[in-house]
Amino acid sequence: VVVGTPGFLASMRYVKDVLEAAGYRVKRQDFTVSGVPSANLLAEHRGSGEGVIMIGAHLDSVAAGPGINDNGSGVAALLVIASRLPEMSPPDRTIRFAFWGAEEGGSFGSAHYVESLTADRLAEIGAYLNFDMLASPNAVRFVYDEDDAPAGSDALTELFVSQLLAAGLAWDPIDVDGRSDHGPFAAAGIPISGLFSGGRELVTEGQAAQHGAIAGQPSDPCSDDPCDTIDNVDLATLEDMARIVARVLVDLATD
Repeated sequence: VVVGTPGFLASMRYVKDVLEAAGYRVKRQDFTVSGVPSANLLAEHRGSGEGVIMIGAHLDSVAAGPGINDNGSGVAALLVIASRLPEMSPPDRTIRFAFWGAEEGGSFGSAHYVESLTADRLAEIGAYLNFDMLASPNAVRFVYDEDDAPAGSDALTELFVSQLLAAGLAWDPIDVDGRSDHGPFAAAGIPISGLFSGGRELVTEGQAAQHGAIAGQPSDPCSDDPCDTIDNVDLATLEDMARIVARVLVDLATD
């Protein structure tokens, strides 16, 4: 699903179709990356009051791999949550879903979106939550915990941790230094957090004991490789992570 390919366009059509079937009005925001056309897809579940909680995942993959864990897993989690929200009462704050058109190589889609907002529109966003790889086969449940994150980000991290602990799930902090779609939001001063199930970093002995993973092996040995297919994802991990995402999202959107 590399930007500009038929696979990427098919992914955009699929996401749009699922959201529209659930009753959303989908906005497409076009932009280019080094002359290659791409687009972000945005949809809102309107709240009864003021303020916006944003939640996002990137649609594209690297050229070397099909990108099912990176980041079909994050996209899948958001689509399931978006499809279920209309069954609930309207939240206090609007929930805005973003499916970014170009993350690989520079978070271009999210940067374009942030740069397109006026100061007042930026001020409406109380938090941005990012989900990039949620189904690694040798998973560690990482929560974003970045040293230079804007004020308010620690509270978001604590909310994820509290929900993980309540579900009986182990967690580890990670500082990814803004290297995903939360980066442009953090640079704009918006509180950020997110979940990550691990990439090529090796699982430690301590992490293996807590998360039921294999020590000395990467969380996802197929990251950015041709083997990142549907056979590369751990569905139990994806379900656990998606449930935590949904609970945190509802908490943040409800007074």
